Amino acid sequence: MYLSGNAAALSVYHDAFYSSTGDSIGVEADTLDGILKELDIAAVDFIKMDIEGSEIEALKGMRKALESQVQLAIVAYHPVGGQLAYTVIAPQLTQLGFKTTFADGIVHAHR
Repeated sequence: MYLSGNAAALSVYHDAFYSSTGDSIGVEADTLDGILKELDIAAVDFIKMDIEGSEIEALKGMRKALESQVQLAIVAYHPVGGQLAYTVIAPQLTQLGFKTTFADGIVHAHR
């Protein structure tokens, strides 16, 4: 993760939006599906994400969790690859059968 002058803005992206210092640290990570399997949790009801631009990547690691009747609130105003995250996230969730809305920087999704 890239460090920032703002402790709340650590990110996997080296970007001026996050005030990245250019210094980075290694961190261990796992997918939500992996964590739920390890904890023997079959389904979740609600997922809230605000992970500084990594929401798009996180969705890739929760395909099984997204198969249930889960509701989502995803902070998605971060720039990722020149696009705001919600412009990628909302269509992906729609393709998976979710109804999505975007307001105040948050994608809301439900079945």
